[in-house]
Amino acid sequence: MVFVKKSASFIILLLLLNSFLVFSGCREKQGEIGLALEQNSHAAAAFIALEKNWFAEEGINVGTYETYETGLALAAALTRGEVQAAYICLTPAIIAYANGGVDLKIIAGTHKYGYGMVVNPTEIKTLNDLEKKDIRIGCPREGSAADVALHLLIEKHDLDRERVLENISRLTPHKQILLFIKGDLDVVMLPEHYASLAEACGFKMFISGAEIWPEMQGSVLVVKDELIKENPDLVEKMLQVNAKATAWVNDNPHETAEIIFNHLNVTSGIIEQTGDAFPRDNYRFTLAILEKALTNHKYCVKLQHEEIQEAIDYLETLDYIQSSFPAEEILFQNF
Repeated sequence: MVFVKKSASFIILLLLLNSFLVFSGCREKQGEIGLALEQNSHAAAAFIALEKNWFAEEGINVGTYETYETGLALAAALTRGEVQAAYICLTPAIIAYANGGVDLKIIAGTHKYGYGMVVNPTEIKTLNDLEKKDIRIGCPREGSAADVALHLLIEKHDLDRERVLENISRLTPHKQILLFIKGDLDVVMLPEHYASLAEACGFKMFISGAEIWPEMQGSVLVVKDELIKENPDLVEKMLQVNAKATAWVNDNPHETAEIIFNHLNVTSGIIEQTGDAFPRDNYRFTLAILEKALTNHKYCVKLQHEEIQEAIDYLETLDYIQSSFPAEEILFQNF
C-alpha cells in the first residue's frame, strides 16, 4: 500500500493549487449568497430551483452561482472562500473539511449513486482485464467520488491495486469522453451524465455506482458554518427549497431532463465541436441520453449517518485524509 501513503498531503497540495488555477467565481456582494454546483446531472435539484426561481421566492438572494467540472475543483472554491453553499460530491466535501480547513456542514443529501464504469467491450471482458499492462483507464483525480468508488471496486473484487493504478490517467470527465471516443482509452470511470454519454457512444456500462457501493451517498448540500451562525433561518429555507426541488425532480423526470439539458449545453458543445476528429458518428449529447442518466441516480434528501461515517473512514484508509473523525462534526443538526 506504499503507493497511496502520500495521498493526503498530495490532496492538500491539490486544493491549494486549485485555489490559483481554477477559474475564480465572482465575489458576493453584501447580502448575497454565492452558490456553487458541479456541471453534471448530480445537481438536478439546484438547476430546478434556479430555473423556477424558488430560491428568490424564499428570500434567498443567490447573487452569483458558478459551475465546476469536478468536485475537487468545487472543493477548492470552498477553500478559497468564494462560495457559502454548494451542491458537491460527498468525498470532496469531506476532504475540503478535513484537509482544507473549511468550516462547513452537510445540511442535506441530493442523490445516491450517479457514477459508472464504461468500457470498450472488445478490450474488457472481465474486471481482471483492468490489471493488464496495455489497458488504458481514465479516472478523475485522487479523492474524487469516482476515484474512491474505483478503489472500492478494486478492493471488493480482490484486484491487484498497484497494477490497476499504473494503468490510470487522471483526467477530467470531458477529457475522458473525448479520448474514449478517439480510442485512446479502454475504460472510463465517470460521474453521470458523462457515464451515460460514454455508453451512448457505443460502449458498455460495465458496472454502476450502485453495484460498487450499495447506498453510496453521491452528493450533498453543504453550507459554511458562518452562514449557519449568521442566518440560520436562511439555511432552513435552503433545506426547504432543496426538498421541494428534489420532490419535483422525482415527480417530473422528463421536464427535469429538459431543464438540466439546457444548463449542460457546454458539454454538448464541446463534444460536437470536436466530433469530426473521431471515427464514431453517434457522439452527440442528446436529451434522451440525459434522461437515461437521470435513472442512474436516486434523488433524495435524507442522509444516513452510517453512510457518511463509512465514507469518512474509507478516505482515511486510502490516506486521502490524515485521520478519521466522527460524522457528527460535519453533519448539521441531528442526522
